[in-house]
Parts: sequence; C-alpha cells; structure tokens
Amino acid sequence: MEMLHECCSDWLFIGTALFGVFLIVAIGLLAAGKKEDDTKKKQKLTQDF
Repeated sequence: MEMLHECCSDWLFIGTALFGVFLIVAIGLLAAGKKEDDTKKKQKLTQDF
C-alpha cells in the first residue's frame, strides 16, 4: 500500500512539474506573441507616415 502511495505521489510531482513548465512556456509564448504584434503595429504606423 505504501509503495502504491509513493508511486502516485511521484506521478503527481511529475504532473505538477510538467504543468508548471507548460504554464511558463504558454505565458512566454503569449508574451512573445504580444511583443511581435506590438512591433508589427509600430512598423505599420511608421510605414503609413
């Protein structure tokens, strides 16, 4: 029984770690995408002038 519990907690830890990494990557990609959009808008504005 204790062995099973250890196994489950390991999977829980791995799952939490993966979820944390996924969140960091997702936030990073969103931030990068937003920056790209901003630079594109700025380029468009300068091209209009």
